[in-house]
Formats: sequence, C-alpha cells, structure tokens
Amino acid sequence: KTGKPNPADEEQLFVYALFARKFWGVEPDQIHLFNLYLHGEKGAEVVARSCTEEILTRTEETIRSDLALMTTMLENVEDNIPRPMDSDFPMTENLQTCRYCEFKELCGR
Repeated sequence: KTGKPNPADEEQLFVYALFARKFWGVEPDQIHLFNLYLHGEKGAEVVARSCTEEILTRTEETIRSDLALMTTMLENVEDNIPRPMDSDFPMTENLQTCRYCEFKELCGR
C-alpha cells in the first residue's frame, strides 16, 4: 500500500481473511495478516493484524449489511437498475452551490 494507514485497510485485510477461510479452508488462527506501507513517514512500515472467528463473523455481518443498504438504492434489484437520483437528491435552487459541486456530470447542469 502507499500512503498512510487508515481503518479501511484493516477491513480489507479481514475480507481477504474471509476469502482464505471460505475458499481454502484456512482456520482464523492460521491466517496472518499484514499491510506493508511503502511510503510511511519512517520509510516502509509493516502493520500486522491477528484474525479471530469473531472478527470474521463481524466482517461478514458488515458486508451483508452494506449489501442490504446498497440494494435499497435499486429500483430493480434483479436487473441492478438504480432508483432515479432526482427522487433522492433534489436539485438546489442556489446556482452558486453548483460551481463547487462534484456531481455536475450526473445532474446535467
């Protein structure tokens, strides 16, 4: 990895650990997780994480919860068609705000 460590890095490692358990049958206590940060303040930095069944269960629950939330944003789940954006994000009347908006391409203004 490049950049500074952040909590999402740890979550990503646990997703990899879930994969190892499900597809290779590796037990959590046999999974060794490491992030190597190439451009840390002190040069390369290794951050080790331990893995437990509890962590993997929590990670799986987070994934299921996130998927359920994403599904609520779909108009048609089977065909993966999103709900129209204008129903959830009405356009502002203040055009000054549009100058700094990161979503201009999506709204068409």
